[in-house]
Amino acid sequence: LTISNDIPYSVPINHFVVNNHIYLHCGKTGYKLRGVNKQACLLIYEDLGVNEMASTQNHRSIHVYGTLKEVTENKKELLIALMKRLTPHNIKEVPPQAVMNVNILEVSLEHVIGKLHFY
Repeated sequence: LTISNDIPYSVPINHFVVNNHIYLHCGKTGYKLRGVNKQACLLIYEDLGVNEMASTQNHRSIHVYGTLKEVTENKKELLIALMKRLTPHNIKEVPPQAVMNVNILEVSLEHVIGKLHFY
């Protein structure tokens, strides 16, 4: 995730998709929250291995450009979706305290660019 506020800021972060919306999670404080309601870019990258014959790194990536928004509704359901993405074999109950202690952010889909580099 990359945002620009006082200074450019970039951080690797987990994402999850629900109904064609891209979501992120974070704490209640921190630099990411300075990007809420501002332009952001999310880079999603998958390493497809090295092709030694072509001397290149195979990969595919997607850049999502949009506005970073704070989500206030359906947070519990979104946290369950996040658990299904990260730990699909270990889904647990989401206590109310967990819902209160996390922020869910959405990157709107205003512009998307994809790339596949494979030899």
